[in-house]
Amino acid sequence: MPVIFFKATIEKPYEHWVEIFDGHREAQEAAGFGLLYRGHEVEDPTSIRVVFSAPSVEALQQFMQEQAGDIADSGHVLGSEEIVVCSDM
Repeated sequence: MPVIFFKATIEKPYEHWVEIFDGHREAQEAAGFGLLYRGHEVEDPTSIRVVFSAPSVEALQQFMQEQAGDIADSGHVLGSEEIVVCSDM
């Protein structure tokens, strides 16, 4: 199972984003995602970082499409994503 390093920018307060992100924990787990870390850069709370295991990149893309409304409501700036996919070894 690959490990995903995810970075994005948010335009709403971090506390708002994290409330929505954490509110989807059940859906994340049901989709096969295993959260390892979520937070922001110390000096820039608009730069979020998430590290998680995922069944596949395609599963991540599908999940993000299914959750598009809530992702937008969270303040996530669409198109700001930087995604690095790493092996699980």
